[in-house]
Order: sequence, then C-alpha cells, then structure tokens
Amino acid sequence: MGLSAALSVEYSPVIKITNVYGLPDGGFILYTDQKVHASACDNEGKALYVKNGYAGVTAEGVKSLLSLAMAALAMTKNAELRFQVSQSCYVSHIRLDA
Repeated sequence: MGLSAALSVEYSPVIKITNVYGLPDGGFILYTDQKVHASACDNEGKALYVKNGYAGVTAEGVKSLLSLAMAALAMTKNAELRFQVSQSCYVSHIRLDA
C-alpha cells in the first residue's frame, strides 16, 4: 500500500470560505460556513489548515492555495476542499465553482 492510500483523504461539501487567518509560519487557516468534518477539524468542524509540508503542500502550493482562498472569499464563490483528516484537517486542494 502506498503512502497516499494510507492517508484518509476527504472532500468537503460545497462551502463558502468565511475567513482566512494568516499564521506566522506562512500557512493559514480557512474558516467555512458549515462543518466539513463531524469531529476532527477545529471550530466545530469549520476550520482547516494550509501549511507547507502537510498534506503534500509545498511552499509554492501554500501561495497558490492562498490565492484561491482569497479569490473565493472576495467573490463569495462556492468552493470544495480536499483535506486529510489524519493530519488534523490539512487542506491539499481548493476547487472553486464557476
């Protein structure tokens, strides 16, 4: 079994990003309008993390994901998040609706 198969990956329902909180290490926290996971994620299941070195995200990936998150927030676009529950809800992908 490969590493990717061993990690628990989930997709959020279609959500709205309600807040983006920057962290001193260059990562950030995404706050959503609804639970993305019943128990594992912070803020009653509405907070997910984006950090370099987690869920396969690189330093450049953090910048790209931040751009997508800010666009979703500014334009009130719906989004879908891919995250790993086994790593305390770290996001690896953001998909914006058209």
